[in-house]
Amino acid sequence: MSKSEKKAGPGEGKNGKKKWIIVGVAVVLVLAAAVGGNKGSDQTAGTPSSEPPTQASAPAESEPSAAEPEPNTSAKVDALAREAKDSVAEGVTEEMRDEAVAFIVEHYPDYYGDNETMEQAMFYGFWLEYAYDGDEAARGYYNLGMDMEQAVKYVYRGAEKAEDEATKENLAQIKESLEAIGQTVE
Repeated sequence: MSKSEKKAGPGEGKNGKKKWIIVGVAVVLVLAAAVGGNKGSDQTAGTPSSEPPTQASAPAESEPSAAEPEPNTSAKVDALAREAKDSVAEGVTEEMRDEAVAFIVEHYPDYYGDNETMEQAMFYGFWLEYAYDGDEAARGYYNLGMDMEQAVKYVYRGAEKAEDEATKENLAQIKESLEAIGQTVE
């Protein structure tokens, strides 16, 4: 068999190259569609809501959802963080800030009584943290939020107890952060 009579193997020659280019383009398109299809999957894109926008507040326990993560899990903590981040994206208001601070002051240091209180405390903590991240003039609120969510999330997930030294230190940091913004607690 001479060189000129040699049979082209798979992927060789003009038709083979075209085939691989088409396969490559198809794979890229499928991957792009899969990645693009996952973004915003919890909302219908481009569909206007018939409900007017409402003031964001802490998550309500009475709103069951099929995708609602189990309580006392990292997934639930992550869901609360996402809710807070979404709320901040809708707008930061002094009213919401004051509501968060009032809750933290009112419940200090008893955030661990039940899941509802812990979840609300984490939501407010995440909200303050996201709302004032990078705002040097409002750093006290950012610190309070970070201290709040750290003080509760580990106890909520069962990684720490309310009596642990780390938890007590987090509570002391909350007290310091409250004092830094002009609030006092006992």
